[in-house]
Amino acid sequence: WVGRSRGLIALGVVLVLALIPLGALPDDIRWNAGSGAGEGLYRVTSQEDLKSEYTLGAGELTLDLRSLSWSDTVEVNASLGAGELTVLLPEGVPARASAEVAVGTIDMPGEQTIDGVDLNRTWLSNGEGDTGYLMDLTLSTGLGQVTVIRDTPEVSR
Repeated sequence: WVGRSRGLIALGVVLVLALIPLGALPDDIRWNAGSGAGEGLYRVTSQEDLKSEYTLGAGELTLDLRSLSWSDTVEVNASLGAGELTVLLPEGVPARASAEVAVGTIDMPGEQTIDGVDLNRTWLSNGEGDTGYLMDLTLSTGLGQVTVIRDTPEVSR
């Protein structure tokens, strides 16, 4: 307590204040640390191009399935450590989206946006007609937002 300790005390107080919010985060956040950061845009047009899993550590991950031609049930997992995860679905296609967000927001078509901690939501759309096929999406983010949008394909590509 003697000498030049005032600077270290101030540094300690700043570090404690900076780390308090981290202690409030849930333990099960998946950060996808090895998956990189930035912007990932995937426009899938055929079932052969569709991957079963899309991951990104931090940033914006957009999965555009509006032009996907498919003839079987497809299962896709998309996860993001921190940032915004957006999935664009075509109109009239049967789909199920299960979203999990540790801290943030979930926005599904036709439903109220929810935000908070440890969020889970499943959205189901029967689509038009009974094809027997389903787009089955499992979406998750540690810190951020999951958004599912029903839309028609863009005219210019």
